[in-house]
Amino acid sequence: MATAKGKVEQASGRDDVAQAQAQGLNAIGDVTGQAVKKPEANADIEAAVAAKRQEIEGNKTLTSDERLTALTQLESKRQDALQAIADAASNEDVEQALNTHKTGIENFTPTASVRQAALDAFDREAAVRANNIETFSDFTEEERRDHKQRFEALRDQLRQSILDAGTDREVQDALDNGISGLHSFSLTATKKRDAISDLTQEAQTKRQQIQTAPNLTDEERVELNKKLDQVLDEAKLSVHRSNTNDKVQVANDTGVEKRFVPLGQNLRLRQRPTKPWGLRLKNKRNEIRQNKLLTKEEKDKAIESVDQALTDALQNNPTSDD
Repeated sequence: MATAKGKVEQASGRDDVAQAQAQGLNAIGDVTGQAVKKPEANADIEAAVAAKRQEIEGNKTLTSDERLTALTQLESKRQDALQAIADAASNEDVEQALNTHKTGIENFTPTASVRQAALDAFDREAAVRANNIETFSDFTEEERRDHKQRFEALRDQLRQSILDAGTDREVQDALDNGISGLHSFSLTATKKRDAISDLTQEAQTKRQQIQTAPNLTDEERVELNKKLDQVLDEAKLSVHRSNTNDKVQVANDTGVEKRFVPLGQNLRLRQRPTKPWGLRLKNKRNEIRQNKLLTKEEKDKAIESVDQALTDALQNNPTSDD
């Protein structure tokens, strides 16, 4: 400006003055301000927005609906920041607008509530099902280990479906399917169940033998059935207390038959006596029953002693008919 004015003042003729004015006006028109502060601030904002956009795009906990909402919110923050910088008057105002809005962009955290809520609900249900496996008393250790491995594989597969779902609706569908899948996982304890079934069948066979034995009295038959029930209960309890497949098998092999062997011997001995053993036994029983000095309980005890004496005699001489 000063140079152009000086040239005009130094011009001596009218033409020189006009030429100097023209040159001066052109020089003034060529002067432009150099904008540095605001473009630099805008560039910082764009860089912060780009970094946050990449973070949102890579956030796997967001559904596609939540991601779209987050990106829309981010663009709004970008526009607000650029407008605030454009409206700033001084360098200080530009710096303040940049710092305020850049911090807001960097601290922006998208809301990922749909998928996280679904994962939390699924994990709670899975924990309940896992505890059921851990506490199921009918399992052997081998069965429990097998069920845990299969359940964990199913759980991980169903959980991944929730993570892979895109929209809010797809996440909810994946959660519903996941819960149904967990519920469909059944606990099947076959080892103890099969052993108890075998024991029950053994007891039934033995009960049939007792029922058809020709030389048993009704009282003896009732007593043997009671003892058989006791033996069966003990065998079942032994199976329930076994915690490995091998121990269950041992309990099953011991079974009703071996536990009931002493009773079986008594049963066979009652079927064996012939003359004169049978006649002697019958006479002695009648003698005891007709003894007026004995009470009922004393008679029963005496008859039991006679039966035991016969059993001992037959065991010592099992083939004798004397």
